[in-house]
Amino acid sequence: MSLKNEVLETYFRNHVQMKCDETKRSVEIVMPVIDKILREIKKKDSRFTVQPVYAGSHWQNLKVERADEFDVSVILSLPETSSRCSDPRRCFGFDRDVDDPLKSIPYDLQIIRRPRSLPSPPPGYCCWKLQENESPPVPSWSNLTNMTFDGYLVPFLVKKQFHGLLNEAIRDLNLQKTVSMRGRVNGPALTIRIAQQGHFCIDVDFSVITEAFLPFPSEIQWPHRNAKWPSLEKVVDIRGTGVQTVAKKNFDWIISFVKAEKKLIENIDSDGGCRKKSHRIMKKLNEDVWCDTTSRVITSYCLKNILFWECEDSPSSEDWSVDKLCVRVTSMIERVKNAAQVRRLPMYFNPAVNLLQDKDFRELDITVKKINDFMKCPDKFFIKRGVLPISK
Repeated sequence: MSLKNEVLETYFRNHVQMKCDETKRSVEIVMPVIDKILREIKKKDSRFTVQPVYAGSHWQNLKVERADEFDVSVILSLPETSSRCSDPRRCFGFDRDVDDPLKSIPYDLQIIRRPRSLPSPPPGYCCWKLQENESPPVPSWSNLTNMTFDGYLVPFLVKKQFHGLLNEAIRDLNLQKTVSMRGRVNGPALTIRIAQQGHFCIDVDFSVITEAFLPFPSEIQWPHRNAKWPSLEKVVDIRGTGVQTVAKKNFDWIISFVKAEKKLIENIDSDGGCRKKSHRIMKKLNEDVWCDTTSRVITSYCLKNILFWECEDSPSSEDWSVDKLCVRVTSMIERVKNAAQVRRLPMYFNPAVNLLQDKDFRELDITVKKINDFMKCPDKFFIKRGVLPISK
């Protein structure tokens, strides 16, 4: 049984589209809190800038259902003499073994010297080397010990420093009644929850990115060979933004395309197409169908890359006309299923990076089964959700 345009349109109106008044109220609540917190952090550590990069679903009009999550990338300013390296010799590590590196890492861990060098960063990652004996020294980096070891900027220590500053800011601004830190500390994001009376709770994910213009790495061949999407004008604009690095793994910085992705999303439907609508429907189906009970093994970022690959493989405006909504959603569902089956989803801007690298294979298998069950009889799901009437 196949998906139908009219059913997806009803599903979009009833379960995907956000309410304008709720969204406006969320922004009114969140923006002053973000501004106060970042200004307070700046007072204590001038290496973190006040003006962040607003990335993620809400800012790109890709959010679904309600405005209850916001992504904020906080810029860490590095000395001009900092250098990015991909094959360092870093003889350090944690002071004790970590049982499961994929789970939350306690911040009471210490970095100590080790006899063996850390492995080189995997594809898509790098490390930062700072010159400790700059002349003249950069005042804010005169004491490097709280975020570096042996001159290397350590993502774990950066997140630890920012985590402490975030907690202090909440306390010093007397925000404890409405703002709290979330327990999740693994991955790149540190999350606060804002609870305002009469409004749903809002999570804000802070991630730390480096401020240093880096051109697209030479090993990354983008745009891809023979690709007809995006346009040459858009390619030039995107490559001009360069890349950033994000504190994700404990010892390696991931090369991030946060600004490039933002540029790629801008005006993506200027031809009147249904790209954003298709993507938002995919995000909601991901929540409701194949990742409804398991942890979010297929993340929003995975789905954003699915969208980019779909756009490249179906580059014409005709492919994305509103009457092709069901075709595009069906195709992207198949992409998710195939990626889960082979345990590989290449990052759009850097295909050497597998976005499913650290995922639980059992959960990926569950995802495949649920997608198969859904596609056999999608009407069953839509009846349950009240999108279709109950058959008599």
